[in-house]
Amino acid sequence: LDGNLQAVIVYFYDNDSSIKLDVFRLADGESLNGFPGKFNQLSTQSFKVSMNNKQKFFALIQRHVLYVGNLATGKRRFHFNLQNRLFTTVAVHPISPIIATGDHSGRIILWMNTDSYEPLKSIYHWHPAPVKCLSFSESGTHFYSGGVEQVLVKWTHNRPDMRKFLPRMRGTAIHITIAPKNEKIAVALSDNGIQLLNANLEVQTLIQNFCHVADDGTGENPFPAGMIINPRSNCIVLNGRVGHLQFFSTHTKSFLYDVDITGENQMNPEPMSIIYNTRVTRVSICMDWMATAECWNDHEHFIQTKIKFWEFSKEKQLFVLNTDIQMPHEKAITALVFSKIYFSDSVVCASAGGDNFLIIWKCDSSGRSWSIHRRLRYRNYPIKSVAFCQDGTLMVAGFGNVCIVYTTSDLTVKTIFCAPSGLDGGIGKVSFLTPKSFPDANGDAKSIEGKNREISERKSQTIQLVHAFLEKNSNDLLKSINSEMNTPKMQEKCTKIDKIDQEELFSMIMGLKDLDLDQKLCMLHHMEVSCNVKKDLRRRMKEYLEKSDILSPNLDATTEAFAANLGEIHKSSKISQLWHIKKRREFHGKFKKGQGNLPDCGDQNNLHENGNASMEED
Repeated sequence: LDGNLQAVIVYFYDNDSSIKLDVFRLADGESLNGFPGKFNQLSTQSFKVSMNNKQKFFALIQRHVLYVGNLATGKRRFHFNLQNRLFTTVAVHPISPIIATGDHSGRIILWMNTDSYEPLKSIYHWHPAPVKCLSFSESGTHFYSGGVEQVLVKWTHNRPDMRKFLPRMRGTAIHITIAPKNEKIAVALSDNGIQLLNANLEVQTLIQNFCHVADDGTGENPFPAGMIINPRSNCIVLNGRVGHLQFFSTHTKSFLYDVDITGENQMNPEPMSIIYNTRVTRVSICMDWMATAECWNDHEHFIQTKIKFWEFSKEKQLFVLNTDIQMPHEKAITALVFSKIYFSDSVVCASAGGDNFLIIWKCDSSGRSWSIHRRLRYRNYPIKSVAFCQDGTLMVAGFGNVCIVYTTSDLTVKTIFCAPSGLDGGIGKVSFLTPKSFPDANGDAKSIEGKNREISERKSQTIQLVHAFLEKNSNDLLKSINSEMNTPKMQEKCTKIDKIDQEELFSMIMGLKDLDLDQKLCMLHHMEVSCNVKKDLRRRMKEYLEKSDILSPNLDATTEAFAANLGEIHKSSKISQLWHIKKRREFHGKFKKGQGNLPDCGDQNNLHENGNASMEED
């Protein structure tokens, strides 16, 4: 109490329910016995205390009563607020015997000459809602106030009309501290954060930990979106401030950042009424996309819903809004999930709503926007849950007490599970997991991890082969392929390629955009991957070739001109290919007109030998 001595007031409840105040030194905990006696008028309800070290007096508020006590003389006074308005906060002037109180109606009252029965009062009124905190500057010429409007107000002593504002703070100000010489202002907020300001009320630093969701008086769940894992950073994502999502790292136990999903100003609560804000009710995240669902529902008017798709920006390292869809469902959105979590290729999104529809969303090929792909429903049953399997190939939806499994690609029904008779409730949550093992060709159980390892090995071998095609010439490539194919390990692997593996390998090779058709066919030939053509397709191809005039002399002349302009490395091989094409055409023409029969293998060998001899002579 003297100079820079730090002290604190502690209250005790006696047997007669009265309250005693005492002063303790923080350095050694010694009681200073600064204020004798008891406050018999105080009840067991909560109260607030503020002190003045130089004047050695303190102020205490409880309900609509202001208590003033002098630590030096032991005198005390109490004053009442007009119209029984409840006090909410109190602060004492650092130099003068002036007390500032805030009440439930938003008024700030400066009390002077409190030793008398009729103190002087000055009223400052801007806040439309209860004042939550008050604090004087070091000199006492200014004081600051904050309320549920999320606005910080700077007042000038004896000038109620001079005030400065800092609007749209992150939360309600609950405590204000002023640094010496008014250099810094620290404001503690209701969302578990602290904003550091300069003397001009400019935000300089934000100290934020796990964002606390304040009670808005609606009685609704403060975390309607639940909690999910961000696959890119392995942090948890859940509701934060109203209309926001917060990203929190469990590894470092720190707040990373938050995203404003709704983009709306928060409406503050009002006396005798409940204010409903737009809330984030669902969220789903994959590697490159985030989908959010918003809902505004005051239980009286028509529900407003939105679905937004956010794309991850590698430059900003944040999610940026890509598509905003108004009223995708007529009622609240009950489910929102991506088909794949750790992959972004061919990903789709499924949403379910209170209108009993299941909507499948797809992104266009350019990745610019999302749109509806299909709308499904089953007997107008309510749908509350949707899930995908690990690889995203199957989707399960719970319609009422019926569980339906779809294929993700074409949305065909694979199977239906129905609850026993008498169980007419709805499926609230569904999860879909593929088995850890599956039977192989011999009927033995084979783990999915082993299957994935084999697929990874085949992919790496294919990539190596593609690089070899792009970097080596034809002769070196054939030599390397022959040497690798003749090894026992490679022959053993090639013998194990079944029909399914050949189909996967064929699709993978044909999907390579850097290779032309000739290189793809060469790869298929050397990897012994063959394709069967149906009889109907063979017949149609034969009729098309017989009727078409594709192989005309003009085309031959044009092709020969292109071949003549090639380099010396490729010129000889291409001319040889053209010669073989002409010979096959002559053979096909003779066979079609009935002038010759199909030769056996020996005749074909002689034909190739004669052809090579003619080329050497040329």
